[in-house]
Amino acid sequence: MAVLETIRTKFGVIITILIAVALLSFIVDPSSLVSAVNSSQNVVGKINGRKIDYMEYKDKVDGISALYSGNTSEEAQEQMQQMAWQYFLDREMFIPNATKAGFSVSENEMTELLSGVYMSPVLAQYFPNQTSDQIRKFIPELIAQTETNPQAAAFWAKVKSDVHDYQYHAKYNTLFDASGRQNTLTSKNFVDEANTVASVRFVNVPFGWRKDTTISVSKSEIKAYYDKHKSNYTQVASRDIEYVVFQLVPSEKDRSDRMAEFEALLPEFASCTDLSKFSKKKYLEKPEYYFKEGELNMINPSVNDFVFNTKNGTSEAIVSGDDIMAVKVVDTKNLPDSVYIQHIVFPSDKALADSLVGVINAKPSDFPMLAIQYSSDKNGIAGSWLNQATLLQAGIPEAIDAKIDKAFTVEQNGTSAIFMVSKKTKAIKKKKVVMLKLTVYPSTATQNELYAQANTLSAAAGTSIEGLRTAASQQGLFLNHANITEASKAINEVSNAREVTRWAFGAEVNAASSIIKAGQNYFVAALKAIHEGGISTLEEATPSIENKLYTEKRAAKVCEEIKSKIQGCTSIEQVAEVLATPLSSKEQVSFSQMYPQSGAEGGEGAFLGAVAGAKEGVVTGPVAGRFGAYVLVVDKRDTTSNYDAEMAGYYQARINAAYIQKLEDVMFEMTGSEDNRAHFF
Repeated sequence: MAVLETIRTKFGVIITILIAVALLSFIVDPSSLVSAVNSSQNVVGKINGRKIDYMEYKDKVDGISALYSGNTSEEAQEQMQQMAWQYFLDREMFIPNATKAGFSVSENEMTELLSGVYMSPVLAQYFPNQTSDQIRKFIPELIAQTETNPQAAAFWAKVKSDVHDYQYHAKYNTLFDASGRQNTLTSKNFVDEANTVASVRFVNVPFGWRKDTTISVSKSEIKAYYDKHKSNYTQVASRDIEYVVFQLVPSEKDRSDRMAEFEALLPEFASCTDLSKFSKKKYLEKPEYYFKEGELNMINPSVNDFVFNTKNGTSEAIVSGDDIMAVKVVDTKNLPDSVYIQHIVFPSDKALADSLVGVINAKPSDFPMLAIQYSSDKNGIAGSWLNQATLLQAGIPEAIDAKIDKAFTVEQNGTSAIFMVSKKTKAIKKKKVVMLKLTVYPSTATQNELYAQANTLSAAAGTSIEGLRTAASQQGLFLNHANITEASKAINEVSNAREVTRWAFGAEVNAASSIIKAGQNYFVAALKAIHEGGISTLEEATPSIENKLYTEKRAAKVCEEIKSKIQGCTSIEQVAEVLATPLSSKEQVSFSQMYPQSGAEGGEGAFLGAVAGAKEGVVTGPVAGRFGAYVLVVDKRDTTSNYDAEMAGYYQARINAAYIQKLEDVMFEMTGSEDNRAHFF
C-alpha cells in the first residue's frame, strides 16, 4: 500500500491535513513564471551571502509537488512559498549561525529524536492523537516502504529534515532564553517596583491641535537631525502611482436577464416536493444547519423574516447584492444551541467501538475511566461545549440532537470515535431551509463594454502621467492614488492587482501604462514617484522630521509657559487654579511595566517616570508627555504584596519570547540578506 494511504488509514483525517500543510507544492502562476524567466536578475533572494536563483527555488518546490498533490488556493500557495523559503533560511542562515554558537545535532541524537524515549515534538505534529509507542511502531513500517516507494522516501526525508532543523532552533532558542534570565537582584528590583504604588494628583494641559504659527523649523535643523538619525529612516522600496480602475460588475441588463431566468425556475422550486428531481439542482443550497431566529439575517433580513414569520410556502425573489434567492422551510425542530460532549478516539476498530458503546450506555459514569484506558486523545476526557456549527464541521451533526448519556460511534478516515453528550443548553425552535440561488455575473457584452471604456482612456492618456490626469478629468473619471511595495497584491479596495505592481516596479517616473488586466478589472496607471529601499532621502524624511521637531518645540514652549505661570505655587490646588485646569487624581500608580496602567496618563512614560522620581508632597513639573504637559504631586507611596519573584520571572519570559520571535529577522538583517520573491510570485 502506498505510504500516504497507509498514513491516512492508520492515523486518520488530521494527519492527512497536516501532511497537506507540510508537503503541498504550490502552483506557479504562468504569468509569474514568464516574468521570472525573462527577468534580468533571476534571483529569488540572497541569504547570508548566497544567492538563491529562481530555478533552484522552483526545483525545491517541484520536489515537494512530486510528493503530494497541489492546492491551488491563493492562501495555500503563499503557505507553500513560505515553506520553501524557510528551508533555505534554515540551511543558509540559521543552522550556520547555530553551528558557530557551538551547537550540533549528531546521528545518535537524531536516532533518539526519531525513535527514543524523548521523541521530537515534530513527530507529534506529523502524527497527532497518537501515542509515542504507536509512532515508534509505525516508523519502521514507513522506513521499510522507502526502499521501494519514492513517495514514502520523500515523506520520510521531509520528516527527518524537519526534526533536524527544529532541534537546532530549540537549542539556540533555549540558550537565548537562558541568557535573558533574571538574577536575584534584577528579580528583586522588578518586584519592588511593581509593589511600590503612589497616590497622585495632577493637572494636564493639552498641547491642542491648532498649529502654533510662532513655531518654525528651519531646513538646517531638519538636515542636522537627519544626518544624526539617518538609521531611523529606513524604508522598504515602494512606488507612488495614480490610476483609474474599471471594475467589472454586472450591468442592469445582466441583472434583468438573470432575474428572468430565476423567475422561470421559481414555480418548479415552489411546487417540487422531491428536490432531488429539481431540474437545476446546482442552484440549490441545502445546509444541514438548523437556524434560530435572527441567524438568517446574515444572509438577508428578508430571508429571516420570511422563514420565521411565515407558516409555509416559498418566498418571492429576494435580491441581495449579486444574488437572487428564494427560500422555503423543510424542517422545524426544538434544538439546543450547544451540547457538552466527551469523546474517545482510537485507530479504526469497529468491534471495540461497538463494545465500548454498550458498556458506556449501561453505565455512563464509566466514560472517563474508559477514555483514559482507550483514547488516543486525552483532551476529550474532560469534555467541552460545542455549538452546532462546530459539530457540523467535525462531521458529527447528530450530536446536537443526541440523547443525554447515550453514546454513539462514528467511523471516519481510519479512526473510530465514540461520543457522549452529557449536558445541553435549553432547546429552542430552529428551522432548516433550502434555498434557490442564482448569482448575477457580468456578461461578455458587459466585459467588452468595460474594456472599450478602459481603451478609450488609455488612448487619450498616451504614455505620460499628465496625459492620464487630463484624460481622466475630461472623461469624468476618478483618479486614485496609492503607495505600493513590491509585495502588494491588493491596491486600495481592489484585490488581485499583482500585474499593476509588476508594471509599476518596471516603469519610469511619469510614465503611463497601457491597459493592465488585474483579475476581472482593468487598470490604466501612471508612476508618480519611486522610493528606493534603504535609507530615505532627506526630501522623503523631511515631513516626518519637521513634525517631530515642531512637536518637541511646541512641548518645550508650553512647558516654559506653564513654569512661568506657576512660579511661586506651593500646592497642586494653586497650580490648578492658576492654570484654570481641573485637578485629577489617580491611585495605585506604579512605574513597573508589570503593573497594568489605565487611562491616558497610564500610558505616558513621562508621567510614570515623573511619579517614580518625585518627592512626596512636592509639586513636580511641568513634564512634557505625548499630548500634553503634566504638573503633579505624589501624596503618598504604599508597598503592596501583589507581585512576587514568580511574576517577575513570568514577565521576563514574555520579554524573552518576544526577542526570540525577532531572532531570525535580526539574523536576516545582520547578514545583509534579501528577499526578492515578490519579483516572481
